[in-house]
Amino acid sequence: MRFALLEVTEAIEWGDRALAVLDQDGDAAAVARAWKEHLELYLDAARGIAGDSRISVEEGDARRGVHIRSMEPPVPPPAETPFVPDFEPKRDKRFHGLYNFEFPPHVVYNAEDVPADERNLALLCKRTLEMDVPEMMASFLFERKDQPWEFYLDYSRQLWDEARHAMLGTVAFEARDVDWTAIPLNVGFSLRLNLHATAQERQIILYAIEQSLMSGDTGKRFEYETAVAAGDELSAHFHDYDWADEVLHAHIGRRALKREGISRDDAIRQGQEIHERTWAALEPYKSREPQVNWWPDFVRLVLRKESAVAGRDLAAPKIVGE
Repeated sequence: MRFALLEVTEAIEWGDRALAVLDQDGDAAAVARAWKEHLELYLDAARGIAGDSRISVEEGDARRGVHIRSMEPPVPPPAETPFVPDFEPKRDKRFHGLYNFEFPPHVVYNAEDVPADERNLALLCKRTLEMDVPEMMASFLFERKDQPWEFYLDYSRQLWDEARHAMLGTVAFEARDVDWTAIPLNVGFSLRLNLHATAQERQIILYAIEQSLMSGDTGKRFEYETAVAAGDELSAHFHDYDWADEVLHAHIGRRALKREGISRDDAIRQGQEIHERTWAALEPYKSREPQVNWWPDFVRLVLRKESAVAGRDLAAPKIVGE
């Protein structure tokens, strides 16, 4: 707690210095006051951070010699129809190849006859693609109602981790001065699960995937060792974090499914069926975009050499994994 208090104290001191600078600029101070009012109103409407009573805006600011006018919190108009979210994945204009479901890195990263530097490149592509995991997790977090608090706490933590994994991939490419948007980052994983599987099925296959990554031969230990063998210190550092995260995620999934009476073996068996069924469901979407093997060109761009798998059939594996 002493260390926590030190950090909080530093944050408050920084905030006070920032506010002092704002006070020197009338326009900036007005914007800051308006934004504070906006936040305070919603915080009051939520009955504080933890639902507990708290000092009112006027009382708290009076002690500092500041007065903020009292306003009623804005009340949104009642919806005429229940809110129905759209779970079909969307990406901004930076992305391309959303419906090109050819993603050779899923095969290349553990191909025995491929050099470590090319397998490491495949791993970094796989990390970048992991933005599709939060796209899928958000849907079952929303749809699965009346779960215990631990469900939302644990899976929200995991969702953040998965988003961070995608960021690790993009950062690794930026460190190499490589434009990661050159990778066709498809939406196949979140598309097929969000639209063609139930919320519980999405949760089950997520655990089945995490459990498959625990294998020493092809899982997270192997991925870390691949980055080390490639001599890529940043990738090895990132995959060390990724490995630790995925061990935690496997425990999260096991605990959550155990509460619902679903065993490890049941989840793996169901996960395989869900994977195969939803993979087949992608077929109608393939007409939206050419299915192109982009890997040899990307290897040439980044590694300045020919791919070890050029000309090889790199069909997606029929096992549970992303």
